[in-house]
Parts: sequence; structure tokens; C-alpha cells
Amino acid sequence: TYNIAVANGNYRVRIHFTEGYADPYGRRKMKYIIEGQTVLENFNIYTAAGNATYKAVIREFNTIVSDGVLTINCYKASGNDVFEAGIEVISQ
Repeated sequence: TYNIAVANGNYRVRIHFTEGYADPYGRRKMKYIIEGQTVLENFNIYTAAGNATYKAVIREFNTIVSDGVLTINCYKASGNDVFEAGIEVISQ
């Protein structure tokens, strides 16, 4: 879980991923929730990268913060964890 102190308002969240492990069977899946809204479910970075390793993938989401804290929850759905390589939070 990431809790990022921000001013209340509208934000774009970019999550950067990179895959260093080939998973042709789709066993590595993650779930991401931003501000209580599921934005990725059963996300497999290998599939998202076009079945390629060492390829960056970025997913963007818009959200609204009303309590001064941007919360991003990451859950392992199955297999080994898929780790995000970076998170950008951009005020809109």
C-alpha cells in the first residue's frame, strides 16, 4: 500500500511496470486499487508487454483525492508478485 500526502483535488496516476520474467502461462497476476476504485484486476505484466521480457509498460488512471492522502493498494492475485517500477502522481 502506498499512502501519498497530496492536496485535495484531481490527479492522474501513472504506474510504470517492467517485466524481467517470462510467464507464458499467465500465473503472475496483480490487482491495483486507487482511492477505493479497482483500476487493474488480474493484471499480468508479461501479457501486457506483448509476451515480451524487459519491456516497460505504463498504465494511467484519473482519480480524485478528498482526504489529503492518495492511497494505492496493490494485491497479489496469483503466482509471484508483479512489482511496479515507478509511480507518478500528476496534479490536474
